[in-house]
Amino acid sequence: MQPEASGHFGASQKGQTPKLSCWILGLVLALAACWTLLQQLGQRDLLASHEARAALNAKWFLDHWGPGPSSLPDGTLEAQKPPAYYWAVACYAHLAGQITPDAWSVRLPAACAGLGMLLALSLACWLSGHAAEGLLAAGFLLGMAAFVWVSRLARTDIPLAFAITCGLLAWELARGVMGPRRWAWFALASVGFMVGWLVKGPMAVVLPAAVLLTRCCLEWNNPGGRRWLLGCAATLVAGSALAWPWFWQADKLTQGAFGTEFFGLHHVGRGMGGSRLRSHPAWFYLAQLPVSALPASLLLPFAAFLAWRYPPRGQTTRGWWQLGLAWTMGGVGLLSLARFKRADYLMPVLPGLALLLAFSMAEGRERLWACLNKPRRRLVLANCGLALVLVPMGWQIHGNRALPTGEETQYRDLASNITEKISPQDHLVFFQVEDHLLAYHLNRPFTTRVMWASLLEDASRPGGVVVVTETARLLEGYFVHPDMRVEDLDMRVEDLADGGLDGPGNNLACVRLRLSRGLVNWQEVTHAPVPPVAHLGADRFFPGGVPSP
Repeated sequence: MQPEASGHFGASQKGQTPKLSCWILGLVLALAACWTLLQQLGQRDLLASHEARAALNAKWFLDHWGPGPSSLPDGTLEAQKPPAYYWAVACYAHLAGQITPDAWSVRLPAACAGLGMLLALSLACWLSGHAAEGLLAAGFLLGMAAFVWVSRLARTDIPLAFAITCGLLAWELARGVMGPRRWAWFALASVGFMVGWLVKGPMAVVLPAAVLLTRCCLEWNNPGGRRWLLGCAATLVAGSALAWPWFWQADKLTQGAFGTEFFGLHHVGRGMGGSRLRSHPAWFYLAQLPVSALPASLLLPFAAFLAWRYPPRGQTTRGWWQLGLAWTMGGVGLLSLARFKRADYLMPVLPGLALLLAFSMAEGRERLWACLNKPRRRLVLANCGLALVLVPMGWQIHGNRALPTGEETQYRDLASNITEKISPQDHLVFFQVEDHLLAYHLNRPFTTRVMWASLLEDASRPGGVVVVTETARLLEGYFVHPDMRVEDLDMRVEDLADGGLDGPGNNLACVRLRLSRGLVNWQEVTHAPVPPVAHLGADRFFPGGVPSP
């Protein structure tokens, strides 16, 4: 079955070389993608908690080579995500001779996954005889500012999207071939889903299953053949089976703790609304998708008109268009079922939207080009295309130069002060604080405490305990008890939230807590009335006045 040529610009058939215009456009797109996603990738320090968490887990793998699961410096089990992303960061850091991964090393796997998505779209469409549409889809995806922004952060959403993209594109390529080549594409899809499992978990197979179900609903009379459907289902099972040994081993090593937290809290809890995270309405992604896909989403009305006025003809063109439609509808529909929602979770849907835009214009592109028969009109079209390419570059420049960088210096300064004022033998405690950025810059072990009784036990040590906590905690519990002595180490950072940081560490203090005399039973102390704070010299901690507890 030979795919039909589509459109005027760069049209090609299988076995033929794309036109020179396609090669030129592909070269320009490759240079723009590399510059946009890689240039000055490590100029800014780690931005937020998830980037610092990735660096801390990668450092664990640098110190403990093995399959994992990893642990944070306070001994907390890493059960939010599987280790594939951390493996990639640790491998590059090891090859670069780094003891602690820097910002470039931590973000590089996400940027490479973004480049891989662009390459996969272009290559898959070229193999099916649609080189021009593949380049347009890659251009639309690169023109989505959210894609560029998340690809330059150390998040697992883009690597997950890359794994799902490879699997879905392999499914579509397997439709047009038979025999060993079909099973080769199915094998590639299985590997993609396995990698997705090891990057983020079950979403690597749940989202493709939703796309496949939507695809069957869109073309219920001819969904690609029974063997093709069975092959797609088999790849989902095979990808899960290939990844499952790691999860079984991790659950066995942690005596069930990993499986309980990973599947129970971070998937069932978030999906069904049983976690402490805030729920969002079902229509959240319907409103967020056009925003995340800007400025390419501005072409959605135009693409819908062209698809209605000039519907895709030919089996392969219609198949790719239906894949983009099912990808977008199935992905948004599945994600909308979850109670907890984030805009970044839309990243695996954006390649499908780019395909939908590109193939919606497949038949109408030649007619549109014929209408622009005057050089002035074609110049307007060229300027629009140039603007689409410059938008993600503008986001890249904005992210590196225009955003404030004061919060990075504050965290580094606070970590440096703590390291200078305390000795390596001091016991460091993060009390009711989870701050991965500070932990990354400290680069030393510590303990996380939540209960006051545990803090009392630490303070009973001969040298006391160095506590990093929020300044509001200094008016509570053992910090104000007369049997305790609080020593101000003169290391305080106020209003870190001005830098736009999320997390609890918006106003941190570092003090030493010592037991000044023999303390009675801690149950009695816990239920004792809170004394006034005058003996603390509270003005040392709150120069502008003591805030309300």
